[in-house]
Amino acid sequence: MSKTIDAKLLLVGETGNGKSSLGNFILNRKVFSVSDNPQAETKITRGEYGIGDTKDIFVIDTPGLQDSEGADKEHLVQIVEYIKKNPGLQAIFIIFNFHQPRFPLYIQTLIKLLCNIFPGADFWSHVGLVWSKFYYYLPPDVKSKSQNTVSKLMPEILDLVRKTNGDNSINSFPTFFVDSDFERKDQFSC
Repeated sequence: MSKTIDAKLLLVGETGNGKSSLGNFILNRKVFSVSDNPQAETKITRGEYGIGDTKDIFVIDTPGLQDSEGADKEHLVQIVEYIKKNPGLQAIFIIFNFHQPRFPLYIQTLIKLLCNIFPGADFWSHVGLVWSKFYYYLPPDVKSKSQNTVSKLMPEILDLVRKTNGDNSINSFPTFFVDSDFERKDQFSC
């Protein structure tokens, strides 16, 4: 008997931005290895199911882009192949580091690849932007500037997607600010 999945989520982003931590947070259990080391912890694209309240969620963790070991092309191909071999993807979350608000070339390349794999505008309605490392202990004045981060990067991301996809109807992406700490949550982080 095959398992029914209500949500199949793909997490992509640069090395060290907290993809694995976010995956653990979403699944509410530690299944993906995490580290504060600048070396990539995740080496292969792999998915895990949740348990209990999250049993209907399948999270796909991916190797970081801008990997210090220089395997970005291999990782991009691996991500694309995983998507092709495992249909049913419902959402992609592009993970950015709240403390480094920039639109890296590696993410731009990934977006272009995704536009080629999923040419319809409907696909992009299933993409969300996540700013990780939005720690509970950040001062309120820093947290209140979160919308400035979105307003800086959103136009760049939208412009790239529109140009690559050829569809100007894409106007925004849902955005989330997350502290992936299981124990501490506050009103600012999702």
